[in-house]
Amino acid sequence: MNLIISANRWNDRIVQNLLQLQVKEGTPLDIGGMWSPDKGFVEPASSARMADAFLAAYYSPHSVYRGQDIVLNAAQQAMENILRNMHEDGTIDLLETNFHDSTANAFNTQVLCYTYRMMKRKTRHTPQEDAIEALLHAFLAGSARAMVNGGFHTPNHRWVMASALALCHRELGLEDCRARMMEYLDEGIDCDGEGEYTERSVAIYDIACDQSLLILLREEDMPELMEPVLRNLLKLPYYIEPDGVVATLNSRR
Repeated sequence: MNLIISANRWNDRIVQNLLQLQVKEGTPLDIGGMWSPDKGFVEPASSARMADAFLAAYYSPHSVYRGQDIVLNAAQQAMENILRNMHEDGTIDLLETNFHDSTANAFNTQVLCYTYRMMKRKTRHTPQEDAIEALLHAFLAGSARAMVNGGFHTPNHRWVMASALALCHRELGLEDCRARMMEYLDEGIDCDGEGEYTERSVAIYDIACDQSLLILLREEDMPELMEPVLRNLLKLPYYIEPDGVVATLNSRR
């Protein structure tokens, strides 16, 4: 229980900051999104994690924001923002580098599919809750279309895409999502005998691969995917220097 309360307190601090960063006026493509002080613009993909944090706080019995309109309104504005930024093909942009980027959809589907499931369990079906649930469904449906038809551009994206497609298959019942997912899996897992994925990115993309394979394991009942994850995790201690620094010079990123 203490871990749950600590997690809620941490999320509450995040929500407090996000409420300050959420754009209240400006262009339609910015309103409801999160202003990034580092980038100097609104990144559409950030809206998904905002909505997740706001709704987690709204429904959590341990949050100071439980049941408060301020976070429910903020969640709706965040979801409206990301859908306003969605292209006709379902893709969204990672404005920093990539446009019509189905992998941005995939990373955010990994978040918002679980948000959608939580909301379906917790909702009291007020008009506003139903509206937000519909926005979440619209994002997942658009993202499924984007991921079935779009591609990826780095090795770890294969597993992020596959896991997000698995989530859309399970939640929306879309068989074309599972077919595309299986095409990626049929290529084989790019984890060698020493636990290295292709990118050898112990600081970032090992995590993305491991989390994605664990999602696939749970959603599609594929226990065999635990083996490369464990192999990768057992590799990690060999990258830790005596002073606690993690060596990254081996990375291909």
